[in-house]
Amino acid sequence: MSVRRPTGPLSPRPDLPLSPGASLGPYTVLRLRGEWRIGHAYAVRDGDGAEWLALSVRLKAGRQARFTEWVAAEAARWPTRPHSLILPRAGGALGPDRGYLVLDAFGGESLLQRVRRRGALSEPAAARLTRQLAQAVAVAHDAGLALGGLRPTTVLLDAAGPRLLSL
Repeated sequence: MSVRRPTGPLSPRPDLPLSPGASLGPYTVLRLRGEWRIGHAYAVRDGDGAEWLALSVRLKAGRQARFTEWVAAEAARWPTRPHSLILPRAGGALGPDRGYLVLDAFGGESLLQRVRRRGALSEPAAARLTRQLAQAVAVAHDAGLALGGLRPTTVLLDAAGPRLLSL
């Protein structure tokens, strides 16, 4: 069995989570939203009081500039954002081996969190979710976005339906 190794600027070793009130660039951490393989997700507030979703990530050595350039390019690429996609808005470096992304605000949970909390989806719910995800993928492709893959951690669920986290 082969092991998939990350090829981008991110490292598979996350930092310790930040505490509420800590700074994440110009943003203030409100609470930890979740942990993932390469970092942590937070609810953050900007200087104007607006809430956002932010990801703190570990960067591979020497990849800070590449990461910062990618974030700026992605934020500029999406002046209008389809509702079904959660895309980078801003971000930057926090040091030689840490960076952060700021994404659209999101109040729900990932598909993984939902299944862990409630158990498997019923067949009708799974069929409905599959149709909604197919529509979201079509929106992404129509907008010229090649998604990296649908995983339970990148399918985010809220009252308005599923949204895809695209990094």
